[in-house]
Amino acid sequence: MVLRDSLSPFLKGATLRPGASSHPYTYALENGNVAVFTFENINLPDSSAGFEASTGFLKFRIGQQLNNLPGTQILN
Repeated sequence: MVLRDSLSPFLKGATLRPGASSHPYTYALENGNVAVFTFENINLPDSSAGFEASTGFLKFRIGQQLNNLPGTQILN
């Protein structure tokens, strides 16, 4: 499974730091603003087999651009 996250222009892609997850993954940054997280052989069961067993999580940290004004909304 591949998760792609197009980052807000108010974020600094080069500061992306991967964090904890429910399953092993690799990550890359494409074009400086698309975070790509790849989960090999994740094989989650369908939610009909149980919601908890069919979910996962991923955390990461990322810094803001230096010139963001106070109150800038960063949407994702």
